[in-house]
Amino acid sequence: MTEIAAQMAGAGINVLLGGGEDEFLPDYETGCFSEIGERQDGRNLITEMVSAGYTYVCQPGALTSVPTTTTHLLGLFADEGMGRPHTPSLAQMTQTAIDTLSQDPDGFFLMVEGGQIDWAAHANDATLVISDVLALDEAVSVAQAYAQQAAVAPLIIVTADHETGGMGLRLTPSGALTEDGPFTMPDATPFWVTWTTTSHTAQDVPVTAQGNLADRLVGTHENTHVFDMMRRTLFTYAMWLPVICAE
Repeated sequence: MTEIAAQMAGAGINVLLGGGEDEFLPDYETGCFSEIGERQDGRNLITEMVSAGYTYVCQPGALTSVPTTTTHLLGLFADEGMGRPHTPSLAQMTQTAIDTLSQDPDGFFLMVEGGQIDWAAHANDATLVISDVLALDEAVSVAQAYAQQAAVAPLIIVTADHETGGMGLRLTPSGALTEDGPFTMPDATPFWVTWTTTSHTAQDVPVTAQGNLADRLVGTHENTHVFDMMRRTLFTYAMWLPVICAE
């Protein structure tokens, strides 16, 4: 993770928001949070990025006061993974990222990940999976609101890199020890969640999309097809917005 942090710090990424502060700090320093850094190379990547022109924020409320002229933004809101309830929310980070990136007349690429869906599924915790998916749905709504007023309809893709847990839904309880529930649908219909493993599976994952070239994602494809369509969109349209991804 420390190597990945160094790669991100040097990649010229415009906006980077999430957790993982200690991966950016040397192993003799603390930052906004209590854990000491993990870098053994002595580098303070946060200081380096600020010197390179990044605005750095680490308090959730600071996102609302980021100057509108900001072009490079780094926000780290936890030592490791962000704790629950996630503050700022995925939707709030998505909105800030879009506000910053949409200033570029050449368009932008934004990756938004509901990464802790995967953690919850490894733990076979349906309550957390459901709440994290709902949080991702709010982030998707932020992207859709932007798309409605964008000059060129961006491509929004919602997909996953894999399935975790062999998650299944039932309208009646199975009695399995690993079963979660009951939960209720919006119409008050109860349902239960079952699991087959705590690992990743080879199950197909859904892909939904809207915007330019979204029709090319209809059907069943190899996962690399998603990349091919993002690349084609990049060279076809100036304004685009893939990918929102849930694990």
